[in-house]
Amino acid sequence: MTTITIHDTTELIAALVDGGIGPGDILELDDGTYTGDFTSTIAGTEAAPIIIRPKNPGLVTIDGNLFIGGVWEHWYDLDFTDSNTDRYDWTAYDGIYMTQVGTHIHGCRITDVHNSGINWFGSGLGEVSECVIYNNGCLFVDDSGHGHSIYTHNNLGGNRIIARNIVGNNLGDYSIQLYTSSTNLIKDYTITGNIAQGDPVIVSACYGGVYDLIFEYNIIFQDYLFLGRSDEISPFETGLVQYNHLVQMGEFQVSPTWNNLVEQNNTVYIPGHPDSRAGYTNVAYVETTWLTAFTKSARWLGAVTILNPSSNATVSVDFSSLLANGNYRLRNGQNMTETWDFTQAGAAINVPMNIWTASHVIGGGDGENHLPVFGAFVIESTIITGETTWGHDTGVIETNIRDFAGNWTGTGGISGINDAEKIGLHAGDYMISEVVNTGVRTVELLQNNYDPAGDDVNLDYRHGATEVDCLAAAWNDYTVTFVSLGFVQIRLTSTL
Repeated sequence: MTTITIHDTTELIAALVDGGIGPGDILELDDGTYTGDFTSTIAGTEAAPIIIRPKNPGLVTIDGNLFIGGVWEHWYDLDFTDSNTDRYDWTAYDGIYMTQVGTHIHGCRITDVHNSGINWFGSGLGEVSECVIYNNGCLFVDDSGHGHSIYTHNNLGGNRIIARNIVGNNLGDYSIQLYTSSTNLIKDYTITGNIAQGDPVIVSACYGGVYDLIFEYNIIFQDYLFLGRSDEISPFETGLVQYNHLVQMGEFQVSPTWNNLVEQNNTVYIPGHPDSRAGYTNVAYVETTWLTAFTKSARWLGAVTILNPSSNATVSVDFSSLLANGNYRLRNGQNMTETWDFTQAGAAINVPMNIWTASHVIGGGDGENHLPVFGAFVIESTIITGETTWGHDTGVIETNIRDFAGNWTGTGGISGINDAEKIGLHAGDYMISEVVNTGVRTVELLQNNYDPAGDDVNLDYRHGATEVDCLAAAWNDYTVTFVSLGFVQIRLTSTL
């Protein structure tokens, strides 16, 4: 396994077609915007996929289109957009277009591309999860809108997972569209934990059939849900529809030609479709919140979805089942430039619902703003970018200073002030930092930040998914960067 650092557009274009890049390799992109249309033909394996990720999640943007033509490529935590404002200027391959087995897209923001955010065709295993996808699509000459958040079919089968995405507001008017043609079928889909805001979800078989569909734990707000239109006669085989939340729905249809469809434990908020269908229960249309944990993204810890039918200025949310105590940020799933910071300290948090707007559509008007009645937000640590410096808080002025004060022993100490401050460790001395919530991210420790005044020191770290896990973990000798599990502690030890 080799990690290759990508510095600019030219290097990225070359790397994505470089036969020297093989299974298990990692392409790590420096901060910045990579402008152009990119085609990837590099190939990993199921046991050793090729990973393409940013060095700092949230600080890398692909401004253009991406065609993924290689197998077993895993893309993480990138922003995709297209700054071209001409919505009539598009091709079938705009957006992210992928056709090969083993493609994974995790933790990406995909907005304002000129077709569907993700066009996922061909056949085989793959996953799209924990992405935020909105404001995508194009216009035909008759001004009709086209393009969805995710547009897909899977002809030969192999489990396709669409999980824990926030989707909606596209010119083609659908959030997730599974669609068939005479030769392209819908097979082996698991659609779970997604949040659809205002745009419908459709599983449609106008020609081919639908086989082995699992549709569960999704939250769908407004518009409609079609699990096959009522006039479709194509074969609908095995399906499982359970634990979904249908909020303020306008319409719901299920094809009458399903051979084996199980519908159970679904809830409907506000009387309406499908109020008389078995497997669905009407519940009170009242303030409700849902928390969703993320497991794949390195920049987002999870999502919170809030139903606020009374348009209250704030809604109380208990994050304790998802978040350890610390500092966090909400990012608006309808406008990712908008954020709100909060501190989790064990008690419920009053989340504002009247400060948010919908993102302006490139080349178009304003988006559909569903707040304050309904909102979905990703959750991130507030320490996700830039440097974190471990030092002493009496003088050092570096950004994101983390304190060693009170955690040292022996006859050494602190000298100097401001950026000239030094940590002096004598024989037998050591210093241990506080536990820091960095989030899941790459951590680089630079020993010269500590300036040990000529003494020799050893640099160790430990980390864990929680503060308790971190404190219980063994110390590791630091040699190269490591990926934090969420919480990090640093130790300096004199080697004299």
